[in-house]
Amino acid sequence: DRPSTIILAIIQACNDIETSAAIKYAKMFDPDGERTIGVLTKLDLVDRGAEQKLLEVFENKHIPLKHGYLLVKCRVVSHIQHFGYATTSPTGDVASPAEDATYAFGRCDHSPLEL
Repeated sequence: DRPSTIILAIIQACNDIETSAAIKYAKMFDPDGERTIGVLTKLDLVDRGAEQKLLEVFENKHIPLKHGYLLVKCRVVSHIQHFGYATTSPTGDVASPAEDATYAFGRCDHSPLEL
């Protein structure tokens, strides 16, 4: 047990987050969520109607973590064709206008689920 270690709990957003193995193991080593960051992936696979619960997780209302949650969504061909490429992201990659708007706000107060 290393108190200075950050734990990344990587979870598919389309799965039940509260019962995920990543959260289970993170709680074993960090029961209070003081050094765990939740990373929610595959946002494009979230069922319609489940967005509200996912938003509540992102807003730290369920399974609160001191460092909160990050959302990760990979580009899909339909979005690339629709938005095109406009600007460069902080990593130097080309970003869509929707992604560029997200970078402009830094850490978002609201979930960018529509990206």
